[in-house]
Amino acid sequence: VFPIQHVSPYQGKWTLRVRCVKKSEIKHWTKNNNVSGRLFWANFMDDSGEIRATGFNDDVDRFYDVLTEGQVYYIHGCNVVAAKKQFSTLDNDYELIFRRDSVVEICSDVTSEELPQIKYQFVALEEVANMEANQIVDIIGLIHDIHEVSTIVSKGTGKSYDRRDIVLVDDMQRSIKCTLWGKDAHEFKLSPGTVYAIKGGKVNDFNGKSISLLNSSLTAANPEISDAFRLRGWYDTVGKDCVNFNSISNSGSGISGNNNRSSENNDKRVTLDSVISNPTLGQDNADNQGRGDYFSVKASVVFIRQETISYPACMSDDCNKKVIEDSNGEWRCEKCDKSFERPNHRYILSIDMADYTGHTWMTAFDDTARIIMDGIDANKMMELKENDYDLYQAIFLKNLSKEYILRCRAKVEVFQDEPRLRVSIVSATPVDFKLECQNLINDINRY
Repeated sequence: VFPIQHVSPYQGKWTLRVRCVKKSEIKHWTKNNNVSGRLFWANFMDDSGEIRATGFNDDVDRFYDVLTEGQVYYIHGCNVVAAKKQFSTLDNDYELIFRRDSVVEICSDVTSEELPQIKYQFVALEEVANMEANQIVDIIGLIHDIHEVSTIVSKGTGKSYDRRDIVLVDDMQRSIKCTLWGKDAHEFKLSPGTVYAIKGGKVNDFNGKSISLLNSSLTAANPEISDAFRLRGWYDTVGKDCVNFNSISNSGSGISGNNNRSSENNDKRVTLDSVISNPTLGQDNADNQGRGDYFSVKASVVFIRQETISYPACMSDDCNKKVIEDSNGEWRCEKCDKSFERPNHRYILSIDMADYTGHTWMTAFDDTARIIMDGIDANKMMELKENDYDLYQAIFLKNLSKEYILRCRAKVEVFQDEPRLRVSIVSATPVDFKLECQNLINDINRY
């Protein structure tokens, strides 16, 4: 068995025993001369380092389904070439190219203790504040806040990208925003309080430091490592009651024009009266750069409109566009150019929220609306609306009067030539009454 760190074009015969830690989706490409093809890549590691292997065209069929993330393999018979650093962040000057005679075999002849494990070189969250943009780092923290999936459009290409922001905290009471993209953003199912390790995240420097996950980044929930055990011990004894964290990402305070939806500074919430009475709320200005204003508030559900609660969306992965029913009874997505037997209903709830100072109507989209609807998805609710209307209404009644910590976005939009203020719920967290009591005690003690 040959270590990864010794693999080079000058070594003719070698066999690697490596763990597959990341496998890409199959990608299709076309060159200017109308030549097209397919490719995928997989990242492998052993105790000595990491290396990427790429398969093209027929090798996609040969090896893609053989490789599974987390599994250990014997690999030999690949070409060794100079690494294309513009496509990979691995710390290796070389990478592998699968070929017809390449061999990939599952390793089953050694104990689990002998198999290579993922190695981290963690950087403390406070150290990220002093790092340069685009540096690649490993970090670990506890999930403190989770935002819903949103879409941004690239000014350069016009392409849209789905993203989800989460906030990690550590036992030094630091916090940092981390961004997941595409499929990772949609499939994120972890809960606050989970220890979360990121290997190979990229440092961003816009409105403070944050971490962006790359295609090659690795993540682990509650990994069996000493740093995770330390954080878990801190959280269980002290951290779960902490309120104030020092953010190295730009954090919102009251009503803010910054596009930061973290609710980590709970002592800086606003009241609904201050929101409603603000004459410039949501208007475009130099501060918010047309993105709207953000604020945090503690409010209760007064009423949920039941007439229209969702829209029929595309069934394709990473596509949430509205579909239209055609004359054949199928549902067609113009963006994907596909038809489906049924749509995937996604929430768009209109909710009257109130606190002790006032009330206002807000819109909750799918991820956040599911929290407010006690975990019931829109497809189930639409089914009940057709088949059991009494239960449909009962579910709405059950979820009234519940109290949440909300992170909201206010934006003035023009509808039929009339400007209207629209308030959207970006994230909703059920009120932890024990924590709220501690917050009040802390506020009292300050005076």
